[in-house]
Amino acid sequence: MKELEMYPSPFCKRYWKETIKEFSSLKNVVLIGLLIALQVVVGLLYIPVTAEVRIKFDFIVSSLIGMIFGPLVGMVSGAISDVLSFVIHPTGPFFIGYTLTSALAGFIYGIFFYRTRIKFWKLIAAKLIVNMVCNAFLGTLWYYIYMNKDLVFEALITSFWIRFTKNIVLLPLEVMVIYTIFKQLFLILETKKLIVLQDPAMKWF
Repeated sequence: MKELEMYPSPFCKRYWKETIKEFSSLKNVVLIGLLIALQVVVGLLYIPVTAEVRIKFDFIVSSLIGMIFGPLVGMVSGAISDVLSFVIHPTGPFFIGYTLTSALAGFIYGIFFYRTRIKFWKLIAAKLIVNMVCNAFLGTLWYYIYMNKDLVFEALITSFWIRFTKNIVLLPLEVMVIYTIFKQLFLILETKKLIVLQDPAMKWF
């Protein structure tokens, strides 16, 4: 089995050709299906903070899918897992906004973790973007649209700051969770030729 190619950045044609090829292997499709199932199960577990804010753990599986299979698979897996979660455990009418957010998060993790030497700053950057853009900003917007509430500026800002604060507070913990899990899985995934060779120390830069 040949060594996987490492890319300095996602801004090259070969990188995106490789991400598309991840869909063509039966072994990959089976593993992706298993990881999506795991993401659905983990996504059903959460800690309620307020009526509209929850602490969830599906980011662990989403980041893992992004690291192994890249941004396109991460995006598709995120969308599928959100739809399946709704089918299995609906909490109200289906809303496409949450599906788009889940897909975007998977895409972001793939951009930062796929076929690259993973550094600690990349963990922070990826989780910070997901927390601020997907969870805080889009989460607030989708909630108000979903609940058919008038977009009163003051109420919208208040809701955003609640989500913003939660996501900032949780950021260090979530980064350390990803860091710990990635370090434990590096050797196994490298042996199976699922990821490029990594530095076990995972330096800052």
